[in-house]
Amino acid sequence: MILSNKVKIRTNSRNYKSLTEKGYIFKVNDIIDINISDLSLGSKTRVKVKCDICEKEKEIGYRNYLDNILSGCILS
Repeated sequence: MILSNKVKIRTNSRNYKSLTEKGYIFKVNDIIDINISDLSLGSKTRVKVKCDICEKEKEIGYRNYLDNILSGCILS
């Protein structure tokens, strides 16, 4: 499970359009807090998670979390 609702990211020209469409106001290269639900499915942004099986806590890339969530323990 993901332990936080928000994550800090550095904005860039690649994520500018999608984030402004979601209502974020910033300049390129700003560091902003965004909702984890607003991360792209391929995001490598690290999120703090806790495994539902082994209960270990760790920071892993959001994409890795999504890829591994159905395969059992995500942190072993």
